[in-house]
Amino acid sequence: MRHLQQQADANRFMEGGLFYPVGHIVAAFPKADDAKRAERTLIASGVSAAGIVAISAESMAREAQTNLDEALPFLSLGASLPVREKQLALAPQGCHFLMIEADSDQEQRRVVAALSTVPVRYAVKYHRLTIENLVHDVPSATADREPARVP
Repeated sequence: MRHLQQQADANRFMEGGLFYPVGHIVAAFPKADDAKRAERTLIASGVSAAGIVAISAESMAREAQTNLDEALPFLSLGASLPVREKQLALAPQGCHFLMIEADSDQEQRRVVAALSTVPVRYAVKYHRLTIENLVHDVPSATADREPARVP
């Protein structure tokens, strides 16, 4: 497991100056224990530990704010900026995050199945040109689940 304590590691997931981890699912959990349990379940289901990054609420808030402060103006035309704003909004509410590598459809199904065993508040998949809202595909999504982005 890699923890997002060094922003340099996360910078490889930048596109146009904004966090955009193509081929990854970013999921938010109401509590740190939920994120830890999800991580264990993902690994038990066959997801590589090296493909999972745990991001604390504090770290997400700090890095998302920095990222948004430095975002290029043209990014407001797409979904990237509102998705990052949503992640920033969830962090101060205590949500902890996992970024999970899921390049193929099969890997995505494996991740969604594993996430379905724990409470999930938010889940998106970064594709090359789109960001897919996955939270409705996760049966264990919390009643206060959040859409992919700020409207």
